[in-house]
Amino acid sequence: MPDGSGKIVVTLTQSASYNYLNGFILSENSSTTTHTTRNNTNGVIPEQAGALQVQAFPNPSSHYFTLRVMGTTNRPGQLHITDALGRVVETRNAVPANTTLTIGAAYRPGVYYAQWMLGGTKQVLKLVKTTAE
Repeated sequence: MPDGSGKIVVTLTQSASYNYLNGFILSENSSTTTHTTRNNTNGVIPEQAGALQVQAFPNPSSHYFTLRVMGTTNRPGQLHITDALGRVVETRNAVPANTTLTIGAAYRPGVYYAQWMLGGTKQVLKLVKTTAE
């Protein structure tokens, strides 16, 4: 049920696993509460008032995805790509901050999740690979 401002807030206790619930992404922050956010921002999920943004385009794609990571920090991050069953498809460590990557050219059609990790923050983007036209 929405609150007075129209927001639906779901509070969960922190756990080590991440679940994808009907189009929602669970984003963990430094507090002991995890908040859900609807991913309707065309692949952009900002971290703490714009300190970090991760974009994926085109999405869906029949060829490859371009990931753009932008933020105010210069620390490198990690990228893990998993398929819809949670199997790791690709991992990249020590990815420079404020960078652009190309991934997915060899991926089969299906749903993938790009997990960008920087310190204690984890951003997750849903990627859809379609068949080539």
